[in-house]
Amino acid sequence: MILRNTASRRSLIISVPRADCYRIKTRAKKLLGFTLIELLVVIGIIGVLVGLLLPAVQSAREAARRMSCSNNMRQLGLAVHNYHDTQRRIPPGHFASASTRARAGVAIHGTGVAILPFIEQGNLLQNYSYELGFDHDDNQASVLTSVPTYLCPSTPDDQRTVECRNFFGALLGLPMASGNQAAVSDYNGVLAVYDVRGNEAIGLMGHKRLFPSGHPFAMLNEDTTSSFSDCLDGLSNTILFYEQAGRPKNYVSGKWNGLELEDLDAAFVPWAGSYGVNVLPASADGSTKMGPRVVNGNNAWQPYSFHAGGVHIVLADGATRLITDSIDSHTFWSLAGRRDFEVIGEY
Repeated sequence: MILRNTASRRSLIISVPRADCYRIKTRAKKLLGFTLIELLVVIGIIGVLVGLLLPAVQSAREAARRMSCSNNMRQLGLAVHNYHDTQRRIPPGHFASASTRARAGVAIHGTGVAILPFIEQGNLLQNYSYELGFDHDDNQASVLTSVPTYLCPSTPDDQRTVECRNFFGALLGLPMASGNQAAVSDYNGVLAVYDVRGNEAIGLMGHKRLFPSGHPFAMLNEDTTSSFSDCLDGLSNTILFYEQAGRPKNYVSGKWNGLELEDLDAAFVPWAGSYGVNVLPASADGSTKMGPRVVNGNNAWQPYSFHAGGVHIVLADGATRLITDSIDSHTFWSLAGRRDFEVIGEY
């Protein structure tokens, strides 16, 4: 140790051996890092936080998707009201007419085509010919375009397509499937609804077929379309649209069964094709028809969604509701019919 005095200050100079100085520096460097145990604790804490936050994030995303789906259905309801204001009728779910240029001589269109101008998608009609029908080659550019308003954001795969089907062709001995593809819709309307005993109630989504006298299909002529004045149960008590999501894949009780819908079940899947189906109850597991379950049993013939707890509907007055999986089958039957004169309570 050397003590040095100066006039201005007193300083203490300590002489430390070089080897000891190296050990002090090394020990100081080691103190700046984490031990393995500390690192594992930090990783564990981060994992716990992620585990707590992830369900909340997923729940928030699903809530946003559910709201978007509800808005889509509200837009469909408003579009039908605007169409009704100009045509004095609810657009037919299925419209068929004779056309020598159409496949099988029958041009088919649905509600999705009729309301395009009222959901700001009128540009799709620029390349669409009513004379040819939705399943014709020349209409592929339009019908293959996915329309976001017709899709539920919660449904897996927003680019689904399905083969176009013309069931009039099948009546002539032709293949029902045309070979052309069409983008799908996750929403549908009620032509009729049946309860477990087979009782029928007529819905709002009627069909219209116009064939001239002497045409092979003239005997199939019908017009079951309606106006809002025909909704004798009241607009606030009658379903206009409901979710039938996931098609053409066949979902049963929350799971895809590995199959796709065929024939008539698939004919009502394209957004440009036919709407308005016979809604049927399902067994408790959703595998068969005519049981106690009316929601989320099987997307082939009843309301189905990927929202937790229920499906969206839009009523004829434009209001949207979420009906639960546990809705009473008779209550749903009453909601789907337009003139059953049932008093509907809370649901």
